[in-house]
Amino acid sequence: DEAAAAGLEESEIAIKLKSSKLSYLVRGQIYAGDGLAKEKALSDFKKAVELDPNSVVAYLNCARACFEMPAPNNSTAKLNQERALAY
Repeated sequence: DEAAAAGLEESEIAIKLKSSKLSYLVRGQIYAGDGLAKEKALSDFKKAVELDPNSVVAYLNCARACFEMPAPNNSTAKLNQERALAY
């Protein structure tokens, strides 16, 4: 839809200007809303964790994305949940 396309475009620009946890989380959320872009969403959430290893939100998004993959990686999802709960 148009709103998602506009949001994706804006998040791409934000990432190019300054690579930040928030920019990757926003783009990951947009990808997560697209049933065909789950791997891209997971990649963005992992990048958010890399940029801020103390981010509960980034870990929870990683966990959710792992569970929603066509072949879920439950052990990775559980690990991300545990990391989020540790904070």
